[in-house]
Amino acid sequence: MALHGGLTPTQQQLVINPPTRSESPIPRRVIIATDVAESSLTVPGVSIVVDSCLSRVNRRDSSRGMSVLVTELTSQASATQRAGRAGRLGPGVVYRCITAEEYGKLPSFSPPAIQTSDLTGALLDCACWGSPGGTDLPLPDPFPTVAATQATQSLVMLGAITGVSESTPYGTVTDLGEALASLPMDPHLARGGLVALRAVEDATPAHSPTDSHTATSHTAASHSATPAHSPTDSHTAASHTAASHTDSHTAASLILKTLAILDSSNRLPDDIGHAARTLGNNHPEFTRIRSLFRRALPQYTPAQPTTATHPFTPADPVAFTIACAFPHLIARRVPGSEHSVLTTSGTGALLPAALAQTPSDWFAIADISRAHTGDGTGARVRSGLPLTPGEVFAAGEEGVGIKEETTTTYDEATGRVRARTTRHFGAIQLSSTPAQPTTEQTRAAIDDALTAHGLRLVGLTTAAESLARRIQFLADAHVPGYPTLRGELPETVRAFVTDALVKGQKPDVVGLLRGVIPWDHPIDELAPEAIELPGGRRARVTYPPVEGSATEDAPAVIATKLQDCFGLEESPVIGNRRVQFHLLSPAQRPLAVTDDLASFWDGPYQEVRKDMRGRYPKHSWPEDPRKK
Repeated sequence: MALHGGLTPTQQQLVINPPTRSESPIPRRVIIATDVAESSLTVPGVSIVVDSCLSRVNRRDSSRGMSVLVTELTSQASATQRAGRAGRLGPGVVYRCITAEEYGKLPSFSPPAIQTSDLTGALLDCACWGSPGGTDLPLPDPFPTVAATQATQSLVMLGAITGVSESTPYGTVTDLGEALASLPMDPHLARGGLVALRAVEDATPAHSPTDSHTATSHTAASHSATPAHSPTDSHTAASHTAASHTDSHTAASLILKTLAILDSSNRLPDDIGHAARTLGNNHPEFTRIRSLFRRALPQYTPAQPTTATHPFTPADPVAFTIACAFPHLIARRVPGSEHSVLTTSGTGALLPAALAQTPSDWFAIADISRAHTGDGTGARVRSGLPLTPGEVFAAGEEGVGIKEETTTTYDEATGRVRARTTRHFGAIQLSSTPAQPTTEQTRAAIDDALTAHGLRLVGLTTAAESLARRIQFLADAHVPGYPTLRGELPETVRAFVTDALVKGQKPDVVGLLRGVIPWDHPIDELAPEAIELPGGRRARVTYPPVEGSATEDAPAVIATKLQDCFGLEESPVIGNRRVQFHLLSPAQRPLAVTDDLASFWDGPYQEVRKDMRGRYPKHSWPEDPRKK
């Protein structure tokens, strides 16, 4: 006898309490049960339990973005609960179909379903209840952040929620979302049925809002076999002619059968089109799905009817249903490639050989494997069908949609702002054309470029670069009145440069920078371009660059021959920091690096003097270098 949650209460009672004669005991029975018998029901007369130690549990299928049932080892807590069924009304025994070692490795408890299941349906319910994200609900465990974010993205692509932003991370529910939540099934499959059936019925001649359930009702009453034909044949049929009632009924039947297969199969058939066309009209899952949508379809009216102005019957109702159910897996062939496709969610994948040979560039993917592949794509299409462009955009109109945006970039080489208008269907780029940027777009592009590149954007002259370095050096030394030019530019500088570039002019950066220098703290005194050394030479001071690897503590540097520093008792100071000297030999070779000349004269200089006197006897090597 079988015992599972799919039985009606009457059927369950026949298993739990079978009818017996008053004078006879309950007959000996073997009951094959799911874990419904673990805690939900008490079966009398059980003295032996044979435990497979397996469970069928919901797990998130990342490829399809929905929960599927998988078989895995159960937990020790569940195994203990199952064993208790044998001794509930008397002594009993349990036989576990694993070794003691394997039992010891079982997890103590099963993880909460909220941590392992797809959250799309749960978050949709929360949104319908007025608590987006469940933030106002006293949940035992909060929604996992990553899984909740993925589920929210799925709901956006389904058209179930809208308005997702930083301030409203879970958005607000749409009319379509409320319609999906009303169906006791995964939101993806609910969308597949509602959108596909509505498109078919909108294409029915003499259609009116009051008879929107006609085709589905006729489908419910029809038991004629669906004509078998190949996806290729269906693609070339009725795409250019109006659909008859019979075509609509056949399409509706195929839509419902496709949903029945999607809802009942974890591992989808490779040829899902053939599976749908050969599914019997009396299949229990088809009967259940048909009953659900017969009640739900009349209550759903799309905000923007897909076929209001261009009615059509899908060339392949099976492919169209898959596209409506999984709009994030609608894919287009990558230009120039036979096997590579890109989905609307941004996943790249490889087509199987048979599907790659079809002439279509668009595909409805029902199942995708994310296993590692040799070419690095990381995904292979396991089950899918070709689509027509009309089916593609009808399936993704609510949710994915076609979005147009204009992007602008500043071309440093030409000093001009370039704009392009692109049309996207999810992550798939449909077109990209040059555009004329507006003044606001031009200003925004220049502003972004200034943020990224600073004053380097305008191509600084040597004088401007030197002045900018000196200003930044004093800013790093916290000299009052000197603004930093690293990172965010001062507003006056930014505005001046932006205005000039918008007008196509070359800004006077030197004049601009001198305008931000405080008059009572002259830069030529605080950070001179050169310092006169005792020997009479004016040595150029090299300041660290404004951007790059230099730190705020980087020193100003003077590179000069050692003889030029004779008579200099200690290192000069710029911006509260001692200048670093790179001391050179008469042949311009490095001798020493120091920012403390006083200590250098007292120590290392004497060793340098001994070595250099023999090499360069014609040059001065005084015993006391502090004297000129």
